[in-house]
Amino acid sequence: MDFRFPQRWFYALLWAEVLPIALSATVPLSGEIRSHISHSGHRRTWTVRVPPGLGVRLHITHFESLSSATCVRDYVEIFADRHRLGRFCGNGTSVRFHSPNTGRGGSDSSELRIQAHFTTSHPDSRRGFVLYYQAVDIDECAAVSESPCDHHCHNYIGGFVCRCQHGYHLLPDARTCDVVDCGSPSSIENGQFTFLTEPGTWWKSRITFTCDSEYYSLSSPENGMYECKANGKWMNQERGDRLPTCEPICGLPRSPPALVQRIVGGSPAARGSFPWHVHLQTVVCGGALLTDLWLLTSAACVEPAAVVRVWAGGVEQSRWEEWTMAESAQIHIHPGFSRSAGLSQRHGFQHDLALVRLRNRLPIGPFLSPVCLPGRDPRFALAPGRVGFVPGFGETDQWAESERLMFTAVPVVGSEVCSQRAAGQQIPALTKNMLCAGPEPGRGGGDTCQGDGGGAYVFQDPQQIGRFYVAGVVSWGFECGSYSVYTDVSKYLDWIEDIMSGNETEI
Repeated sequence: MDFRFPQRWFYALLWAEVLPIALSATVPLSGEIRSHISHSGHRRTWTVRVPPGLGVRLHITHFESLSSATCVRDYVEIFADRHRLGRFCGNGTSVRFHSPNTGRGGSDSSELRIQAHFTTSHPDSRRGFVLYYQAVDIDECAAVSESPCDHHCHNYIGGFVCRCQHGYHLLPDARTCDVVDCGSPSSIENGQFTFLTEPGTWWKSRITFTCDSEYYSLSSPENGMYECKANGKWMNQERGDRLPTCEPICGLPRSPPALVQRIVGGSPAARGSFPWHVHLQTVVCGGALLTDLWLLTSAACVEPAAVVRVWAGGVEQSRWEEWTMAESAQIHIHPGFSRSAGLSQRHGFQHDLALVRLRNRLPIGPFLSPVCLPGRDPRFALAPGRVGFVPGFGETDQWAESERLMFTAVPVVGSEVCSQRAAGQQIPALTKNMLCAGPEPGRGGGDTCQGDGGGAYVFQDPQQIGRFYVAGVVSWGFECGSYSVYTDVSKYLDWIEDIMSGNETEI
């Protein structure tokens, strides 16, 4: 009696260690094996290969042999490496599947070995089979009881890929996830950070930056908070991964100057009244700090100099312990300023403005801090009669350079007053980029003189009492005690900002 083996599909699950892997064009993805066995003791072996990462689906037909309840005499066996995946015979099978359901302990082989074994002799038996095989994708993510990935496993044809939860990153083994660590936040000059959460540099940790002293303010005072994000960077809601800076607070002197009405000589300045004023050592001129790295002065003061040395923070020239010395790294004279051909008297002071970038940042404190630039708001416009202050070491009413920093209150006058005063004289012409200021002749008041050039003509902000901004830079004038002319800083804000923002890199 013949026993026909029922048609069936058999799936051999294979496991590939390489991830990911592309399907090979040289390995067939399907095929068949035919066998007719005509005598006992017949053994034969076939090998089926598929690309790594794929399984093999077997379809066995026309399997005819004598029945065998225990499959010990006539059978076909299938192996992956040394693991037997199944034994087939007659209408009965003894199958022990090798499946990678115990972690990653499955076979990493990409081939199956098929062995036919017949020992029964029967002249009328017709023994043989046809085996069809086809490569099929394995869902590695579902093929095991424990996922091969720490977090998320995504299957694709020929392999799988691991993905991590938000806030985690994949380690080099491509399977293990670890929490994102942003590392220690970068330090900022004149500032520091503190943790808002439990100290740590991992995902969702939060920090906030503050400045070291009251003389600095954070560039983003409304939000100095940063959080460790899933991209591995400390991020701020407004600034992204750009860290804030601690910038010197401008225009807030420790001892604000008071109004005085003194001719030329003015009054002695208290230390801290004009903390932005600097004394140029290489020429008898002054200047004003705009930041801890930049100062504003007259172009005429620095045009002959290759290097400018300045002293800052003091009020008495003989007390050197009060002063901080600095040296220029760059000198930017306004391109519209007409340089003098020699030491002869100038015939024009149009665009008499210069910026000096220092080689090192100055230490900001109670006696050394910058003055503010004027804003573009109408409140910064200067009407005749408004009074500002000018400090300097220039000539006094004693006609000698002062050993102590002096200051005086100077009222603004209409430009037509200086134009009328200049009529018929061999002096430079006034332009719309200049301010005219000084006491009315015979009425007393303050004025600048030789040696005060480059100094800042400052005013209080009408809406912020106690905060000062520079409206003009001492440029030229008539005789001492009369009117003086200042470069109008408000006309040069774009140029000043462009120069300073384009040259901030440390030298």
